[in-house]
Amino acid sequence: MAADFPDLKIILAHLGFGWWEEAMSVAMMKPNVYLDTAAWGNYCTLHFYRILRTLCDVLGSERILFGSDWPITPKPLLSEAGWVEKLRNPPEEVRAAGISFSQGEVENILGKNAARVLEL
Repeated sequence: MAADFPDLKIILAHLGFGWWEEAMSVAMMKPNVYLDTAAWGNYCTLHFYRILRTLCDVLGSERILFGSDWPITPKPLLSEAGWVEKLRNPPEEVRAAGISFSQGEVENILGKNAARVLEL
């Protein structure tokens, strides 16, 4: 679909979740494919931050959009404000693992990208 409709902006939800590497591969080949963070708030672990860092390094933060999936996901562990805060200020274990995000990357993910992609 991304190849047949190169002007169509496609957002792959949940960063592909268990298939994030495959989602990343598609986005690497097709610049009209974006990924969003929906549903990851409940799985905001070191594993998630490693994935997000990899995606930023490979695709660029310009291809990742914030998403929450609320109210679809049952009993979120984090409020939406908490999810945003975890993206702005990753936990100590993430920093201890050497994973960080620039202010520009965070701003892109938390809104600039959506405004651009959705032409808001």
